[in-house]
Amino acid sequence: MPESPILIDLWTVEAERQEELLDAISANVERLLVHRPGFVSADLFQSANRDMVLLKVTMRTAHDRQELTDSPELEAVYRDLRHLARSHTHIYRLARTFSPEP
Repeated sequence: MPESPILIDLWTVEAERQEELLDAISANVERLLVHRPGFVSADLFQSANRDMVLLKVTMRTAHDRQELTDSPELEAVYRDLRHLARSHTHIYRLARTFSPEP
């Protein structure tokens, strides 16, 4: 099975710190990812009860994603964000897509 270019990062956070975490992740996505070669998109979600934040990053290739996850810059970001929340990072590949029939 081929590696995936999609990184899913789930953060568990205290509700009162969710906005701080959202702001920190957003700033780092803009600083480190938006202009990075191979970057396709990033989506940031917040849970309704404010105890989780989910970041989905899509890179062009699995190699691009691997270069990102191996970068010292990203390691530093994770280290800095650990004072706000706990990360549960996983690599996923798309298994199925559903859409309405025409």
